[in-house]
Amino acid sequence: TDLAYGAVGPGTVEAAFAGSISEIVVSSLDAIWNGGAAHASGRVRPETNTIDARVDLTVTDLRSLSANLPSGVRPDGQMAATALLSGHLSALRVRATVRGAELEVAGQRIDRWSAELRLEDHTLIADGIELVQSDGRLLASGRWDFGHRTYDVTAVGRNLVVRHIPGAQPNQSVAPVDARIDVDLSGSGLIDNPRGKARLHVARLSFGGYELGTIESDMTIED
Repeated sequence: TDLAYGAVGPGTVEAAFAGSISEIVVSSLDAIWNGGAAHASGRVRPETNTIDARVDLTVTDLRSLSANLPSGVRPDGQMAATALLSGHLSALRVRATVRGAELEVAGQRIDRWSAELRLEDHTLIADGIELVQSDGRLLASGRWDFGHRTYDVTAVGRNLVVRHIPGAQPNQSVAPVDARIDVDLSGSGLIDNPRGKARLHVARLSFGGYELGTIESDMTIED
């Protein structure tokens, strides 16, 4: 009880497990702190270095995990995640679902967000990444192959609202920008030599209180 890690806690951790030389069975591993809870269960086989496990995480107050960050970029909101882990520890397979609501970070508000993630064969696959504002939406997906050092990403956003980014001190602004943005982005190639294209349509743009109107831009990243 009364455990803490950095600014997280105090909280409690309880575990129930049994084991032998060939297998360790964790029937429950629970952590609870002010702002969230995590539960895990599974099996570890030391002789073969394999694992089968499930982890569930619920965070009712993201500020409980980010107290050390500057107030201007400290995230607020809720999230829940479920992850399934399996396979050899040197080539772990992971399937995870992450969802959240009422996210506010760096002055930007996201009503709800979600993502489906997979890690297999040293490749991270992100399917169905979605961010939803009141009348704006961003959909994205991506694939990062760390064995071959390649990637492939796409993102489409419509009517996204961008508000000024606050500073670390009250009434301080790092970027006094307000706008509505449409974006189309795609990229693929080598992680160490990224290439991509983006098209931006920025409407109702203002900076420091000055109205700048509409801006359109096509951008390319390449050698």
